[in-house]
Amino acid sequence: MREDYFRKILDSLPVGIAIHTAGPETSFEYFNDHFLKFYRITREALTVPEAFWENAFEDPVFREQIKARILEDYMSGDPERMSWDSIPISRSDGETTYINAKSIPVPGNDRVISLVWDVTRFIKTSEQLRKNKIKMGDAMDLAKLANWEYDVESDNFSFDDRFYALYGTTKEREGDTMTAEQYAERFIPTEERFVVPEEAGKAIESTDRNYVAQVEHRIIRRDGEIRYINVSIRAIKDENGRTVKLWGVNQDITERKMAEEALSVINNKLNMLSSITRHDILNTIMAVRGYIELSEDFIENPEMRKYIEKEKEAVNAIQHQIEFTRQYQDIGVNEPGWQDTGNMADFVAKTLDLDGIKFKNALHGLEIFCDPLTEKVFYNLIENSLRHGENVNTIGFSYSEKGGSLVIYYRDNGVGITDGDRDKLFRKGFGKHTGLGLFLSREILSITGISITENGKEGGGVNFEIVVPKGGYRFASVA
Repeated sequence: MREDYFRKILDSLPVGIAIHTAGPETSFEYFNDHFLKFYRITREALTVPEAFWENAFEDPVFREQIKARILEDYMSGDPERMSWDSIPISRSDGETTYINAKSIPVPGNDRVISLVWDVTRFIKTSEQLRKNKIKMGDAMDLAKLANWEYDVESDNFSFDDRFYALYGTTKEREGDTMTAEQYAERFIPTEERFVVPEEAGKAIESTDRNYVAQVEHRIIRRDGEIRYINVSIRAIKDENGRTVKLWGVNQDITERKMAEEALSVINNKLNMLSSITRHDILNTIMAVRGYIELSEDFIENPEMRKYIEKEKEAVNAIQHQIEFTRQYQDIGVNEPGWQDTGNMADFVAKTLDLDGIKFKNALHGLEIFCDPLTEKVFYNLIENSLRHGENVNTIGFSYSEKGGSLVIYYRDNGVGITDGDRDKLFRKGFGKHTGLGLFLSREILSITGISITENGKEGGGVNFEIVVPKGGYRFASVA
């Protein structure tokens, strides 16, 4: 009865258990079902001494290796040696599984109690993690990324190995950690050392649990080379919302910055060439227009005068196109950045004559990532109201979040846009004045993925909707 009781307990355990002799010819006195399952053998396979090795390990080469190792560990009599990890159990018709095994000598005879458990999932997960780590490392090397962590309480930075490579130094030289002051003194140019405490301070003081920021600055490698990096910063908060750590990634962007600077030089030269060329063409047009006007004094033939009128129209069209290039040449030249839309709207309103017109501005505290010329978009919208709105006495900007995006509204109480004109509104050349304002506005906004449409009703004033994509807007505190 007592033996049956313990056998039931052993049979129910989630590990494989067996009692057998510790020798080349292994005879089994007891084994449970999990022992068979984990070794992937049948009950019949254990009825003949020596059959265990042949059935458990099909590969003859590996069989002899593992058998010799286990028997040697048995012969040592040292329980510490009788433990084996990650033993592969392979079958020709199936996948390889893995087990850990441990044997406990039974005092007074040659028997051992063997325990075995399946570690296949752990092994495969570990292998996948190892491969992913290699892939991640390769990706970080290709992207020139280096991780760091800053402990707020101890004022200490710690870094991964890629950090030291990026900065042209070694862990042995710099140590495992360094304070913020040490980091700035060793690796940041004097005129930019304010960046580290300033950005760290913003992250630490922020109450936003999802605080993320980016900043670009220069570094000085140990060999004296100046490099540019982009730093991504995330604040880690405790349960009370207090910042305890900063985690970040530094990316070497030197090649990109060099390309941007080279492109900027090229753009400046092209703009200068365009300006000179445009000036020369306009002077030539002025001369042509003068000759046309003079020729009118000598030509009385009505048919010939019709041709002269056509010549005037052609010259005016050429001048119009040349003037367009003046407005278009600065679009996209300067790098986009975060702009305060409230301040932008206030500034534009002050530059226009709004005498007798009520101006509403609900954009304060809203920043959008846009081209610096976005100010011209706001200017153009207000100017169009003044020029074409007829009896406008109220204009204004507002916004709302919608479906993950943000919509900035510009509205007036003028005559609005006719249904026939709405589809043509943003086409180049369409309009009552130059026909360039709204076309250029759309081009300026599109640089950073912002779109603009007009959705008002004829006779009910304009309703322009500027849609800013997710990630392209943020809210700043308003003093």
